[in-house]
Amino acid sequence: MEKITIVAIIATMLLVTTVMAQTLPNLKIKEIGLFGKGLAISESDPKDVHEIKIGIATFAVILNNQSSDLSAGILYFDNTKYTLKDVTIGNKTESGNVYLNGTQVGLFQISLTSKPKWELWTGTLTLNTQNYNLYILEGKRAAKPDEVGDKVSDYCTAHHEDKNCSDKIKEFCTSNPQDSRCVALFKNYCRNNQEDERCRQVLKDWCANRRNAELCKEYCGNHPEVCGVSVKKCVNCLDGYRPTDDGFCAPNCGKGRKNCPHDVINCPSATTTTQVTTTTATPTTTILTTTTVPTTTTIETTTTIATTTTTAAPTTTTVPTTTTTTGG
Repeated sequence: MEKITIVAIIATMLLVTTVMAQTLPNLKIKEIGLFGKGLAISESDPKDVHEIKIGIATFAVILNNQSSDLSAGILYFDNTKYTLKDVTIGNKTESGNVYLNGTQVGLFQISLTSKPKWELWTGTLTLNTQNYNLYILEGKRAAKPDEVGDKVSDYCTAHHEDKNCSDKIKEFCTSNPQDSRCVALFKNYCRNNQEDERCRQVLKDWCANRRNAELCKEYCGNHPEVCGVSVKKCVNCLDGYRPTDDGFCAPNCGKGRKNCPHDVINCPSATTTTQVTTTTATPTTTILTTTTVPTTTTIETTTTIATTTTTAAPTTTTVPTTTTTTGG
């Protein structure tokens, strides 16, 4: 009974975490799996569409001086609120059971697809024997200052060797979450906690153009399209760079080759100029006349090729001819 009550409180906390944190100090957010809204579309009738809002998180629950983790959430299906229990938060996947007034009425399973501009969760929902396809756009919920302090402290506890860690780092980062040391430590924490929405957001912003950074290798492996891992091409035009795909090259290669990821090909400097000069001559033993024929050929890189040809004077031979005409 006590556990059910805690689950209900946890579900409510997903929307009112600030207020609840003041009244239940022993209940803290450990991991945010998902905050988002979208649509549930009936598998049998595509016109049967419902608005959904969903929040899923893992909390550290302290009871009788013992701490345990509990994952739960809430689901609004139109205006009806359901509780999500038995929740599993994995690597880009989440699942669980749906309850209404303490009775199980369904289940859900969703998976994440990351794009440069948005995060989309898709999956299925069974609710009151009806089956629905889910399409949920993930919202943004940045870490609060006290959460930054907690996560930095967790990281430093396991990584004393990090030069940014110190005895008072938790208090310092809680008061100064944007300090460069705290930002770096929080990123390092997020490296191995990508199930947390707050970490996915931080790594996505940081790694989009840094796929070869040590911090980003695992994230970019899980979300290749965000990091531009697929082959991108930049074309060198007279007016600069232009994108040949989804707009990736314009803001990156346009800044110069050094800003292009290693997998961007055909992305030379826009100001490269190549000059080639070729001279060809045809010698003869006796030169009477020299004729110079200039030839200019324009290539895309504005290259001038000059060709000089030497031609011997023609020889004229006169052969006498005698013509006899006989009159008739």
